[in-house]
Amino acid sequence: MRVGVPKEVKDQENRVGLTPGSVEAFVSEGHTVLVETGAGLNRQTSSAVARTSTYALNNATLPYALNLAKYGWQEAAARDRHLAAGVCIIRGELVSSANGGAVMVSD
Repeated sequence: MRVGVPKEVKDQENRVGLTPGSVEAFVSEGHTVLVETGAGLNRQTSSAVARTSTYALNNATLPYALNLAKYGWQEAAARDRHLAAGVCIIRGELVSSANGGAVMVSD
């Protein structure tokens, strides 16, 4: 599987979708990770904050990401009710509002 990490385009938003530890885990599982040039370049936090948040984010999300990569979204969701509860968009269609309205849908 190929995983892409784009540079954020929103003003003053410097986070990226994967941490260095997540990238390492994907690569160790045989996946390809492509990171857009300049992604995360303008972050304004110290390296200690970034390192701590990396560990926290990895611990919370990496098991889900690896299962999605290993099984695909349908089987991964069938195996994990928490992941299934978080599926909000399928093939571009909003199927659940479980995200608390964070997704904006326009006509």
